Amino acid sequence: MRPLNELETPNDAAQYARSLIEASPDPLVTISPHGKITDVNLATEQATGKSRSELIGTDFSDYFTEPDKARAGYQQVLREGRVSNYPLTLRHVSASVMDVLYNASVYRDEKGEVVGVFAAARDITERKRAEEKIRYLAAIVESSDDAITGKDLEGVITSWNKGAEKMYGYSASEMIGQSMSLLILPQHLDELSNILQTIRDAQHVDHFETTRQRKDGSLISVSLSISPISDASGTIIGAATVARDITERVRAQQALQQYREHLEELVQERTAQLESANKELEGFAYSVSHDLRVPLRAIDGFSQQVLKRYADKLDDEGRRYLNVVRDNTKKMSQLIDDILAFSRMGRLGMSCADIDMQAMAHAVFEELSPNLADRELSINIQALPLCHGDPSMLHQVWVNLLGNAIKFSRNKTPAQIEVQGHIEGAEAIYSIQDNGAGFDMQYADKLFGVFQRLHGVAEFEGTGIGLAIVKRIITRHGGRVWAQGTVDVGATFYFSLPIQEKKS
Repeated sequence: MRPLNELETPNDAAQYARSLIEASPDPLVTISPHGKITDVNLATEQATGKSRSELIGTDFSDYFTEPDKARAGYQQVLREGRVSNYPLTLRHVSASVMDVLYNASVYRDEKGEVVGVFAAARDITERKRAEEKIRYLAAIVESSDDAITGKDLEGVITSWNKGAEKMYGYSASEMIGQSMSLLILPQHLDELSNILQTIRDAQHVDHFETTRQRKDGSLISVSLSISPISDASGTIIGAATVARDITERVRAQQALQQYREHLEELVQERTAQLESANKELEGFAYSVSHDLRVPLRAIDGFSQQVLKRYADKLDDEGRRYLNVVRDNTKKMSQLIDDILAFSRMGRLGMSCADIDMQAMAHAVFEELSPNLADRELSINIQALPLCHGDPSMLHQVWVNLLGNAIKFSRNKTPAQIEVQGHIEGAEAIYSIQDNGAGFDMQYADKLFGVFQRLHGVAEFEGTGIGLAIVKRIITRHGGRVWAQGTVDVGATFYFSLPIQEKKS
């Protein structure tokens, strides 16, 4: 590039200067002492949306959003000879704007008289946007209740917001330049070195829960989220930490855990008490049943002897009385057997195996069939899902449920029993349906209780314990029992068993 003073003619110099002006990416203008534009470069045309011919001769202040401020800046140049970084906003004909910093100086003629002003505008729109974004982010940081801090890779604090002042009790002036270890308990100091190494490895720390110490010595539970900070070249130079106070949440969790532990202790205590009471009850039931059997056997035995030895001395009414006594001793004996069976079902160990429920249902019906010689009864046992359970216990379930279906349908001709089963979700569900006496659904919740009967003894014999035994067995297997019925139409009893997962 040739110096201006080496150019051969004034015209050469003018063309050279013009080339320099046009090559500038910044808007450049020359202005007369009266504020009129005398020349512009291409960048000015682009910034205003007007051509050079349109701009020359117009007042330069017309192209700013604040004309008075522009004129004041121009007057300052005339007074002081120059102005630097004067902020203005340039307006385009499309109504868009450009934030600029103006730098201007006067130029003089050979006599030293001011003949105009040379001004250059530097576009700072992007810089202002960046500054506004920084101010916005800074406002968020300062208004946050979370402690937002910065530190270098040695753990020295570089920034400290108001949330941090409130949370930890230290002011920014107290903490900036101090080590983050000031907040960390001695037994947790390894956390800082681990976190800094994570940051050096360009990794983030998300929701790390720990304890920090306030200025007054009190402890605070915090959740830390930490991210690396990089410089313009991408080199990691520090870390930004957001700490949230979770003290109340931690206290609530601790209180909840203590409450759970207390509940578990209560449950264990109550369970132990219940097990003890059950053992006492089982012992009592066994003892009472044993003690009751002795006089029952005596009553039955002596009644039988009276009938054998003194039958000829008794009239028909006397013999009937003795038979009534014997029948009731048998009923009492059956009741004692049922009570013992119910008690045993709650304490017997279970020996489980895979069971063909259809085969078991057929086998039980065959066991009950000898008493059905004079009955017109049909039974349909459909394909039933296999199950896993205690065979002897589930055999008792079928005995009780099929026995009930047979018993309560004896007044129907023909009596019909339908046995079905299917898989539903994680359960195998079985049903036994009859067309017998049925029951009123408003009493359905009483069916499976001990000594609960919906029919009189004179109508249908029984002790009222059979369904309670069924419920206890099925419950021990993790299943459910329920029933549906209609008076004089029939009843359907259901029980479910969990499906055993097959091991691969």
